[in-house]
Amino acid sequence: MITGLDLRGIVAALALWAGPGVAQQQPAPDTLSETYTDWQVVCQSTDAGTRACEMSQQLFQQEGGRRVLRVAVQKGETADRAGLVLITPFGLSLPEGVVVRSGGETLLEAGFTTCLPVGCIARAPVPAAALQEFKAGEMLEIAMTTMGGSPLLLSVSLAGFTAAWTRLNDL
Repeated sequence: MITGLDLRGIVAALALWAGPGVAQQQPAPDTLSETYTDWQVVCQSTDAGTRACEMSQQLFQQEGGRRVLRVAVQKGETADRAGLVLITPFGLSLPEGVVVRSGGETLLEAGFTTCLPVGCIARAPVPAAALQEFKAGEMLEIAMTTMGGSPLLLSVSLAGFTAAWTRLNDL
């Protein structure tokens, strides 16, 4: 679940930083997009006046440039908790779910929740131990099974993950 940022804290911090003599405060931007090697941190303002942020990476086909996977990490209630959201291609065996591994070790399993026109969505909480592996690792393996029973394995780079995670938690 994406949680909003408490804007009152930002406003208070800006007021302290600006000090006296500032005629008006600049509003926070409606969107923020920053890149950390292979990961992107994106925030958008919501209708409720808060800001929703996540970090993500997308994989595209070399031919045709079609997206085949989107991996998003959302911060949890504390800095050692996160949620993983995967948008996968169609044609997968949904009961099989998705397995996330690093170095051959299974870190977590994600079940599909629905399919939308952009792809099928799988979600899972990221345990603290898995989050540490994400920070220390070089590559994640995303394992799925096609409807025909064939394995589908996609590799996701972890380059820039720690910097993006740190920034996400600072927002």
